[in-house]
Amino acid sequence: MGEMTNHLYIDEPLTKFFNNSKILNAISLEGKREKRDLFVLLAAYGYYLNLRIPFQKPQSKGQDINAMHQLKDGSEKLAIIYAIAISETNDPKIILDDTGVAKIAMEYANGGLSHLKQMEETSQLDKKMLSFRLAIKEAYDSLYPD
Repeated sequence: MGEMTNHLYIDEPLTKFFNNSKILNAISLEGKREKRDLFVLLAAYGYYLNLRIPFQKPQSKGQDINAMHQLKDGSEKLAIIYAIAISETNDPKIILDDTGVAKIAMEYANGGLSHLKQMEETSQLDKKMLSFRLAIKEAYDSLYPD
């Protein structure tokens, strides 16, 4: 990736899901600040799942959530992202490298988001399958009443 940055992005293929997800919308409120909170939550979730996924598209094509230095007002958010980066690299000095920290956080957020997308799609699929099975059963029952 050429243009490394200390901005936090959502990978372009997942931006639509990030903005429209039922699960995430249940958690989130509107606005930049909440998107930032969601990003940190997703990074922590990806880390918890041990799911770090590199971006498919260049960062700048994705959705810009925030610059790292803008997290400084919410120090616990920054602390979470730093803790993930330190744990990942076993190097406390990583916190001096905003670009490196941002990359790790973004890839874990990408993992968390991908996992949620899969779960949301699967649950929709389960509902569709269930209604499909019910429709078939009704059709069968009407064709072959006892």
